[in-house]
Amino acid sequence: MKPLTGRTLTGARLGFAIAMAAAFAVAISPLALKTGADNGDKIAHILAFYGLTIFAAISFPKTNILIIGLAMSSFGAVIEIVQGFSFIGRDRDLVDWIADTAAVVAALAPLLTARLRII
Repeated sequence: MKPLTGRTLTGARLGFAIAMAAAFAVAISPLALKTGADNGDKIAHILAFYGLTIFAAISFPKTNILIIGLAMSSFGAVIEIVQGFSFIGRDRDLVDWIADTAAVVAALAPLLTARLRII
């Protein structure tokens, strides 16, 4: 499968930027996402970061996978730091960041494995 190019790549990058902004907005919203599951918050973190990481890998096909992983994990850390500010009305949670990072690793592991097989 060929990487995206031209307008398609530009559209993917724009979509990725919008998805990242939306994820950040939801994360700092005082309204907590209700999923109905006991660990619903962690499930939401995993699904969001798994999807965002795949979207990042598609949008930046020439970027090293480890850089994408570091950037996505850092994004999760920034969200947790911002959630800890008193005026946000949310709580900082290390386990949320661990869930984010685990999702990033899960999303990128198959891509890294595929690239190693090509070498």
